[in-house]
Amino acid sequence: GEEFSAFVLCDGENFQIIGYAQDHKRVYDGDQGPNTGGMGCVSNPLIVNKSIKYQVLSIMQKTMDGLRKEGRSYSGILYLGGMVVRGEAYVIEFNARWGDPEAEVILPGIQTDYLDIVVAVRSQSLKSIKVICDKKVRISIAGCSKGYPGDYSEVKGKEVFGLIKAMQLPAITIFGAGIKRKEKRLFVNGGRVFHLVAEGKDILEARKKAYAAMEQINIEGDNLHYRRDIGWRDMERLKK
Repeated sequence: GEEFSAFVLCDGENFQIIGYAQDHKRVYDGDQGPNTGGMGCVSNPLIVNKSIKYQVLSIMQKTMDGLRKEGRSYSGILYLGGMVVRGEAYVIEFNARWGDPEAEVILPGIQTDYLDIVVAVRSQSLKSIKVICDKKVRISIAGCSKGYPGDYSEVKGKEVFGLIKAMQLPAITIFGAGIKRKEKRLFVNGGRVFHLVAEGKDILEARKKAYAAMEQINIEGDNLHYRRDIGWRDMERLKK
């Protein structure tokens, strides 16, 4: 099947689904190589059509009802990891947290004041507010040290170039991850060094902006690795 994730706000009684994403776990293009913490992400993926959304809604209602019956009502973020098999949505797992790199493409789309959301969740009044999200498509690309998820020790401490220039491009946001700042210079301090997020009206626009921005960045000694096919499933769907 094909994986997806759904992100749900819960206040113990009510819930609101706020977005969907699709992570790319394998380290190399074409979903090859070992699993990683996530090489990139797309929101909202085309695999999550009206039918899948309806099924997720039903799954979440049963989940919330079941938790209450067991005396285990939950408030916070629920991350549903799912699989689509022949048009049917199946649950792989639940996590009581935001995902990474999924949060990087979901959170920027929330238009409602996040403090209001937190207060509504904590006071069990989520039903009284409508969480508004924009209609943009976002793509995240993980900029990694060569060698990740294996041994990247030779890359640690090397300088990262071009991040500031990339951040100045329109519709681009960069989130630091395994990175260290010394005065005004940036250095590698982990396997996944940064997440570059681009937004657009559709996957084509977001993807074009994302990869144009990635071309501005490198790690000393040509040690930057990233997948060049993030969002490939949606690109294939558009051809049909």
